[in-house]
Amino acid sequence: MLLTEENKTLAAFVDADYRISDSFEIGAGIRYDNVHRDQAPVLSVERSATFIDWQPQLTLRYYASDDSMFYARVARGFRPGGFNNTTASVPVFDSETLQSYELGVKASLLEGALDTSFNVYYIDEWKPQIQSFLPNTDPSGAPFIASTATPGTAESYGFEGSITAAINTALKLQSSFGYNKTEMKEDDPVVPSQIVEKGDPIPFAPEWNFNLSLVYHKSLGDNLDLEISPSVSLVGETYYAANITTLSGPGADMIQDPHERVNLSVSLLSQDWDVTLYGHNLTNEEYLVAGEDLSYEAPGSGFFALGDLRSYGVKFKYRM
Repeated sequence: MLLTEENKTLAAFVDADYRISDSFEIGAGIRYDNVHRDQAPVLSVERSATFIDWQPQLTLRYYASDDSMFYARVARGFRPGGFNNTTASVPVFDSETLQSYELGVKASLLEGALDTSFNVYYIDEWKPQIQSFLPNTDPSGAPFIASTATPGTAESYGFEGSITAAINTALKLQSSFGYNKTEMKEDDPVVPSQIVEKGDPIPFAPEWNFNLSLVYHKSLGDNLDLEISPSVSLVGETYYAANITTLSGPGADMIQDPHERVNLSVSLLSQDWDVTLYGHNLTNEEYLVAGEDLSYEAPGSGFFALGDLRSYGVKFKYRM
């Protein structure tokens, strides 16, 4: 079916900071979003929907010194809804909203040679938009149809951190890490359970991640520099598909086990041009980036998509 869709967005926001004392600062703001969508199928009736939300946020900062800052933040998040296929059991899906709470610290140590940040967070009242399959109301079509829905409320909690360390004038270490626990807490009785069910993790949200890279930078003279950067990324268990229950019986969870990716780049840098030789996923690790159980069409069937396998290349950049 051919479609034309027009989106109109009206947004306004205001932020302000107030220094309570030399050590304390408070920041507050609010954002207003009004998103109107019109969709005109060629062979059907026109559809329209408007998604409106106010998103306040409040932050308290404590400056322990010129090089360190602690903060606490509470904020509301919003993503507008939209349209599914006209024959999906949920033809219009709702906006995604959440309430987040965060505590963190940022610090520069060792006279600027070591920069660190760390935060813990909790997300509540979360109505995630999740892509999956919903019943098709058209009896002449497939039993289920690819769709988006907000199938209930969820929560998430975890921590994130980063470290950047200048080991010497030529070598720098960069690292980031995080842990993220997600869970559906309540089902929406209006949305079928083919999306996710109570107790399931949220799809496409790795439970943990760790990234580490080294950057070696050396001047070769005559405005020419050499830069070598190896890196490794570790990604924890990731849930991609729900345990779908259909007329043909229960489906299966689709979960990617923890995996790693190793990359390397070697660059020559000049004032006017850069040339980079790179290699991605050097260990040729196989890993999922998407998947879905399709047992409603045939028992044990499904699809999955793999991430990029080992690749090499050369990039050239010229500055005018």
